[in-house]
Order: sequence, then C-alpha cells, then structure tokens
Amino acid sequence: MDVNSSIGSDMKNMLIIVESEQQLLFFRTFVKGLHELEYHPLFLTNKFSVMLVGKFHFGLDISLLRKGEKNYESYDIEESLEMLLGHVNLKESQILFSAICWHVDLLLQKNIECIWVWGGNTIASKTVKWIAKKNNIRFLLFDRGNSEGKMFVDTKGTALHSWLYEHQEFLTTELNQSESNTVDSYTKHFNFQQKVKLNLFFLLDVLYSAISGIRFVGERNPIKKLFKSLITWDSFGKYEVTKKQFIYIPFAHSFECKKRYDGIDRYFNILDNILADNRYQSNDVVVTIHPLEDDREFVERLQAYALRGEIQLTSIRSTELLRYCSKVYSFNTSVALHAILNNIPIEFVEESLFKGWSSIMAKNYVDRYLIDLPVDEDGCCPAGTVEALFERMRLE
Repeated sequence: MDVNSSIGSDMKNMLIIVESEQQLLFFRTFVKGLHELEYHPLFLTNKFSVMLVGKFHFGLDISLLRKGEKNYESYDIEESLEMLLGHVNLKESQILFSAICWHVDLLLQKNIECIWVWGGNTIASKTVKWIAKKNNIRFLLFDRGNSEGKMFVDTKGTALHSWLYEHQEFLTTELNQSESNTVDSYTKHFNFQQKVKLNLFFLLDVLYSAISGIRFVGERNPIKKLFKSLITWDSFGKYEVTKKQFIYIPFAHSFECKKRYDGIDRYFNILDNILADNRYQSNDVVVTIHPLEDDREFVERLQAYALRGEIQLTSIRSTELLRYCSKVYSFNTSVALHAILNNIPIEFVEESLFKGWSSIMAKNYVDRYLIDLPVDEDGCCPAGTVEALFERMRLE
C-alpha cells in the first residue's frame, strides 16, 4: 500500500523499520500476534527488493522510503554504522536522514502508537529513535540474544546503552535453580548466526538508489559479498582444538573500535600487549573475528599476525573454542557472557560488555531478561509473546 492508503479505524497503528530481507522475515513473525492484539503494523524500508517481497509475497502494508521536499538538520549520525564503516559520506547520510524524517513524519499522521527497529547503530535506527523520543512515542530495539530462540529487546538501545545496564539490580537476585553451570548447558545454542543468502534483487535496490538519490546502504552490503571475500579460511581455519590450553581472543566488529577510538589501531596496540604478556608462557593465542566483519584493512592486519605465527586465526565457532581455552580476553563481545557462565578466567579490555558481572547475574540475564521467541507451525510468534514485547516497552 501507499503511505496515504487508509487503515481500518478499529486497529491501532504501529511502525516497523526494516533495512534488509532478513529483518523483514524476522518482524513478519509478529504480524499475526499483532493483529490478534488489534495492532496494524506499517512497514517502512529503504530497499526496493524488500518492498516487493513484503507487499506481493507476504501482503504486508509496506512503504518504500523516498525523498521529501523538506530538509532536516541531521542529528547523531556521525557515529552511525554506515558512517564509521565508510559506506556513506556526510552528504549522503544527511540525505538519508532527511528522507527518513520526512517519510516518518508522514506516517505519524496515522497516529502511530509505537515503533520497532532492529539494532540501533544504523542511520535509520538512530533517526527513528530520535523521532520517537521527540514525539513521545514508545520505541523498541531488537537484537540477537545470547541463546537460540531468545532476543535482546530494549527501549534505549543494546549492549552498554541498554535499560539493563542502567538497572543491573534486576540481575542480582539469587535464582531458585541449583543446577551447576556447564559449558554444554550454556553454549550448546550460543552464537546463533543469521544465515545470509545473496539476493540478486539487490540490483533493483541499486537502480532505485540511482533514481531516488538515496544512497544504497546496509549492514550487509550484497555488492561487497558478491565481489570480495575477506578471508580464505583454507589457510587460516585449520587450527585443531585439543585439550591443550590456549588463550582465546574473540574480536568484536571493528565498528566498535572505530566508534570509540576513531580507527582500528587501538585494537592492534592492545593485541601487541597481550602477545607480549604471553610470549614466555608457550600458549597459543587463538583469534576469531565477528561473522559480519567487512573491514579489509582490519582483516589483512590480523592475517599478517597469523602469517608470522603470532596468532592462530580461525573460523571455529566460539562455543567449541570455549571448551578448551584457559583464558578469554573480551573486546566488548557477548562471548564474555559465555565465559562468565562457565567460570572461565576472563580479562576485560577497557569498557566491555558484562564487565564485573557475577555468574549469578549472567545466568539471570539469560534466564530472565532475554525474551523467548517461540514460533508456531506457520513460523509466527503467538500473541502472548507480542504482549511480552509491549510489556518491555513499559520499562521506562
């Protein structure tokens, strides 16, 4: 439907922002439950291909982002994912910001009661969060949780900016359960990775970008996936995990380093210090990178360490590496949670996720804070799950 199409007056309207086909498939699972609660979801996307799939395959009420006649003064986009990764320049980001502001303002005429967005680091999510706050509209951010079938859902953002980190007393209550923490019980389903398949409809996205003047951007840029592969794992992924001890360094996405230090050099300064500290302990140093890492310079510099024999760069899942490592160095990564749960020695590198947490807090985080996302045989979340999400929006 067009943004000006009419919606039944008996339904309450809400807005869902989607920036990829994967996000569309995720948020679609809530549509049935939303309808049962008398909410009508309006979808907004900047991808032509996503609009086609949503409108004609799923029958969703979805609009395609377009430029308006009004320019808006940009807000808080300099530290967005696209800017820090070099996907857009300042002028392109300002065009995208203004387009989102204009289009969302248009949709707000339909009395939007709440807005759902994935992540929180992109220009779109930052912009919509700002608009929601300015208009006193309830807002919810989604991100992958720390175990299968669970999502991290928050009103302010994810990780260190979340409601949870401002109210950690929520996690200090002793649990009634007495089972011991084991690697098998807490890492069996960790590190859920979203499968991303190349969708050649992205060529329509590129064409629409050229026509509309809105830069083609995204966390997962299909053009990059089509034309380059960052690592040849045949050379670097053969590390044999055995019961001999090794030190494990799971690097967070280089975006995190750029956001804090205006570049990636800081990561390598810290890595040099770790290697120096462990030089005379004859322990291997095993390194993994974020599955969505797309900074070529960052990866090539790590490869140079591997070629010199200073580190073992591998694609082995962190769940397997945690079974045998003697120590973990945490660069603001959720792997730290797994280490805490299983009493693995951990050293936090500067400000980092889960720093200072006890195993009780970590277990409460998994068992009580993350929201379960069960689905029925049709792949839809029940109304009860949606009600839990609306309850989460009432945290503030």
